Amino acid sequence: MAETALRAPDDQERLIIAIGRYIGEGFDDGRLDTLFLTMPIAWKGTLAQYVGRLHRQHDGKKDVLVVD
Repeated sequence: MAETALRAPDDQERLIIAIGRYIGEGFDDGRLDTLFLTMPIAWKGTLAQYVGRLHRQHDGKKDVLVVD
């Protein structure tokens, strides 16, 4: 079911709820623009990695939002 959401067309909104292991190393989707941090992150390098994914270029994306 998660793979279906990831194949959604660019013009459709979608919501991905995931733990770091799912959306961690190697995950790349330029459409991501919002991150909700719901649990503590022990290493700030992990936080930098997650937030960095939001800053990937994608048509129509102007802003990113991180909510802690």
